[in-house]
Amino acid sequence: MARETYKKKADFDGASQKIVFLDKGRKITFEIPDFEGPKHVIKGAYSDETWAKNGSDAQNYKKQIKETMEALNGDPETQTAHHVCPCGKNNEDALMAL
Repeated sequence: MARETYKKKADFDGASQKIVFLDKGRKITFEIPDFEGPKHVIKGAYSDETWAKNGSDAQNYKKQIKETMEALNGDPETQTAHHVCPCGKNNEDALMAL
């Protein structure tokens, strides 16, 4: 399962706001912008149980965005929820921001 490989081999460099994932010999680097808006942590967002329960990557993504918008009273006309980075024990939580 690719998601589990990513979760277990994530290397976070907070100073440069880059996340590097290693998967099947590939190195994938994400540059994360500095989101200054309100933050929300989704507990267990990347846990195997949550992933299995929610279904596909797209279903998980949509659920995480919806939860963040609701938790932070986001206005879908003027704001967008973003994934900042995995966090928490074993990187199973998701730090989100508007």
